[in-house]
Amino acid sequence: MLLLNMDPSHKEDEKLQHLLQEWKVNETVPPRFQERVWQRVEDAETPTRTSMSWFTALFMRPAFATVTATVLLLGGLAIGYVRANHDSAQWNEQLAHRYVALVNPYAHEQ
Repeated sequence: MLLLNMDPSHKEDEKLQHLLQEWKVNETVPPRFQERVWQRVEDAETPTRTSMSWFTALFMRPAFATVTATVLLLGGLAIGYVRANHDSAQWNEQLAHRYVALVNPYAHEQ
């Protein structure tokens, strides 16, 4: 266990204690000070109702955030599936034309 020698600071502590005991506040509190303080606290705790804060609060709800993420994920998968099918159909058509042209070079002239 570490023991600290408190003797040098003990005198400083005594001086500080003496100064603190002598110190007096001579200022008066402005009128309705406490009422204004509590009003500011209440105003700070009351959320402002803007469209952005409402939108943000909506996404902070776990249920809504989960549903939104699921809908976006499924929408992305659906769009990707449709796009892949479209690209695959185009690729198959091009390959079919190339195969016919390879087997019968005169087929495209007819």
